[in-house]
Amino acid sequence: MYRVTTDVPPARTVCHGCRQTTQFRADSGEVRPMIIPGSGMVIREKSPGVLVEESCPVCGESDDPGWVPGFVPPA
Repeated sequence: MYRVTTDVPPARTVCHGCRQTTQFRADSGEVRPMIIPGSGMVIREKSPGVLVEESCPVCGESDDPGWVPGFVPPA
């Protein structure tokens, strides 16, 4: 049986360090931004043309990479 509760899950925010952004077209035809949670990894250019994948400095060492606890507004 389904019970309605007033319990609110803890807030969390997509990590601003490794998130990705893209666009999608709404049913109305409007193009809107969409934020996709990251994986806890970022790509950095160490020298010209040399890219390496590193742990995200914001969330990479956490138990839930790609997310940070609480509400964190973008900088």
